[in-house]
Amino acid sequence: MTEYRAKAHGFNSEITAIVEVKNGEILKISAEGEVPNTVGALGVDNWLEEANAEHSVEVDAISGASVSTGALRKATQMAYAEATSGDVDAISSASIHNQPNNYPLLKGKFYEGDIEFDDEYDVIVVGAGGAGLSAAATAAENGASVLAIEKQGIPGGTTSLSGGVMQAAGAGSDPTTQAQVRQYLELSTKAAELLNRFLA
Repeated sequence: MTEYRAKAHGFNSEITAIVEVKNGEILKISAEGEVPNTVGALGVDNWLEEANAEHSVEVDAISGASVSTGALRKATQMAYAEATSGDVDAISSASIHNQPNNYPLLKGKFYEGDIEFDDEYDVIVVGAGGAGLSAAATAAENGASVLAIEKQGIPGGTTSLSGGVMQAAGAGSDPTTQAQVRQYLELSTKAAELLNRFLA
C-alpha cells in the first residue's frame, strides 16, 4: 500500500486529500485541513463516507458545501492520478486528469484596464449574496433586465459566512421588540445546542 497526497483550496482553507492505493485500487481516502464545525467540514465528512463506500474519486460534490467538497474531489483525483500515472479509474472507469474544477470561476484578478464592457441594464445588483440575489431575482421576475456582479470567484457573498448575528438597533425601549429579541436568542441558543450535539 502506498499513500498519495494532493492539495486544493476549499471554502475555508486548503484541504489535503490522502489516498491510500494498492495495485491501482483505492483502499481509503481521508482529508486534512478543513476548518472544524463548519458546513464545509460536514460536507467533507459526507463526501469521504460516500467515496470510501464506493472506493472511487468520482463521487459528486455535496450540495451546500460544493466549494470544499469540490476541492477535496479535485485533490483526490490529483492524488489518484499520481498513483496511477493518470490512468483510468479502476472503479468508475472515468478518466482521471489534473485539470482543476472551476473554483473559483475567475482564476485571476481583473482590473479596470483589462476589461472592455459596454451594455445596458434596467437594474445592476452589486454583490451576489442572499440579499443581492433576491433583489436580482425579484427584478427579473418583474420584467427588468438585470446584471448581478460579485467580487468573489463564486456567488454567495458573505451570506455563507453568517453566524446568526441579528442587528437590533433601537430595541432598547420597545417592550415588544425586546420580547422578540429574547425569543430569538432563546431559539438560537437551542438551535446552537442541537447543532453542537449533531457535530460532536
